[in-house]
Amino acid sequence: MYIEWIIALVGVSLLSIVDIKEREIPAALLWIFGILAVLYHLISRGGSKELGWIFPALTPGFLLLLISFCTGESIGYGDGWTVVIIGILIGAKGGFLAVCIGVYVSSLYSLILLAAHKVSRKSRFAFLPFLTIGLGVGFLAQKGL
Repeated sequence: MYIEWIIALVGVSLLSIVDIKEREIPAALLWIFGILAVLYHLISRGGSKELGWIFPALTPGFLLLLISFCTGESIGYGDGWTVVIIGILIGAKGGFLAVCIGVYVSSLYSLILLAAHKVSRKSRFAFLPFLTIGLGVGFLAQKGL
């Protein structure tokens, strides 16, 4: 029941490390993560061809991709595609929860750095570590902790 959350958490954690080091998420890693997510989903559903879940599950990621496009990549396309993959694994509710918590924590982090005059308003930082925090908190909330 929670294996989807663990897969998402491990995958996004690994992508976060790359995002921090390289300041981008390589497309090859997104493809690998995405293919693994789809394969897991197909196997865990026993080959079910029911697709009613797909649109809601992909919505958080596609909204981030739209925001990325409209803001000239203030949030990168890699972040949006990562959330699409998360949606495949944990669904719309989990995806929205992880994104909302990630945005909240990254906002707090930004405010603290701005108040300390460590960054400017134009500074950029990796979002995936905050998304990882969002997934972790969401996972704990799912478990009732």
